[in-house]
Amino acid sequence: MVQGVGFRWRAEQIAKMLGIAGWVRNMSDGRVEMEAQAEASVLENMVNLLERQSFIQIDGIECAEIPLETQSHYFYVRH
Repeated sequence: MVQGVGFRWRAEQIAKMLGIAGWVRNMSDGRVEMEAQAEASVLENMVNLLERQSFIQIDGIECAEIPLETQSHYFYVRH
């Protein structure tokens, strides 16, 4: 659940710092959805960095490897 904590903004900053491509968005039920393209170790690093942020608490993560439809070269907040 996200409640105005700046999660999407911080996820975008961390992704850009680590060279991760993809997007992040709020869902209508209060959860956050993110699609990220990078090596597994880089994605794990992103999650670790997000968990260490002030005001961000991650209670659970659902991960799935999905087919790459288009190669992205940047990360953005999706509305």
